[in-house]
Amino acid sequence: MLKVLIVDDEPFIAQGLQVLIDWKSYGYEVAGVVYNGMEAIEFLREHTVSLILADVKMPVMDGISLLKKIREENLSDAFFVIISGYGSFEYAQQAIKYKCTDYILKPVSKQQLLELLGRLKITSHDQVEENNKHVISEKLIAELIKALEENHVLKIKSIANLVYDEFDKGKMESGMVQVNLNYLLVKLTHLVVALDDSVDQNEIIHRIKKNFLEMYSKENRECFEKFMLEYAEYLNNQRNYVSGGVLCKVEREIKQRYQENLTLKELSKKYYVNSTYLGQQFRKKYGVSFKDYLNQYRIEKAAEHLLRTDEKIYLVAEKVGYKDLDYFVNKFISIKGCTPTSYRKQLKYSK
Repeated sequence: MLKVLIVDDEPFIAQGLQVLIDWKSYGYEVAGVVYNGMEAIEFLREHTVSLILADVKMPVMDGISLLKKIREENLSDAFFVIISGYGSFEYAQQAIKYKCTDYILKPVSKQQLLELLGRLKITSHDQVEENNKHVISEKLIAELIKALEENHVLKIKSIANLVYDEFDKGKMESGMVQVNLNYLLVKLTHLVVALDDSVDQNEIIHRIKKNFLEMYSKENRECFEKFMLEYAEYLNNQRNYVSGGVLCKVEREIKQRYQENLTLKELSKKYYVNSTYLGQQFRKKYGVSFKDYLNQYRIEKAAEHLLRTDEKIYLVAEKVGYKDLDYFVNKFISIKGCTPTSYRKQLKYSK
């Protein structure tokens, strides 16, 4: 029976890992649960385990520091698996350096854990150590990033193929492929954040994972190259958004869809921009909030209807996007200084 040590400062997660699967059915036994790296060190001085599952961010001693101490002081030759959230991908390279066996994301699914355990059970420790020595060249990654920033098609194709070769030439184990891909994910995300630190990073990560990480396979070199070219174009478009292009698009959306239930949140997702930042930039450019601008545009359209037609007030309200008649009337008064009915009468009288 292989012994397992779980290290996580969140009791709910630590306990959840304990009951997520029937460990004994798969030849494992949870030997201990501790809540920071220092407690793990104390545990390992007294007990021998075959697998350590550790969170990255913990008080007293984090997961990377724990891994480093274990390797440098030879406290254990156990498989070491980092469990992390999106925001901790910057630790991926350090994890590889200190012979991390795998790097998986929260929340950990049952299937994901079972696949990990099955892989570790049939893989000798010597084989894993040999795989862990293979890390994609930092120089090569830097060259790829530079080519993406320049949107240089020929360079992107050439370097993307070299990066792809790195995955194959070392016969890299699938877990280590994922670790290296996670590190590349960090770099790609940082390219967008460097343009504007207010972008919604979760949206960017979702975009990358959906279009790249999930489709990756060692038989799909063309898809790898295609994604890199598309990402370079996306970066180029993002530069235009940051320089004000996205605000013009939002203004156009208002003029074309003002009758709909249009929200800043919806548009921020559509254009991959943080909603708070988009709202601030909108106010800076137009002098009013997105909501006030939308209301003003709707009321101007309502005024046109009142001038040109004899439609009932509630129908005019509905046509310009208001379902609540009282709210429409109040907005009309605040912007035009009178009720819709009075506005219509004044226009007819002035004729």
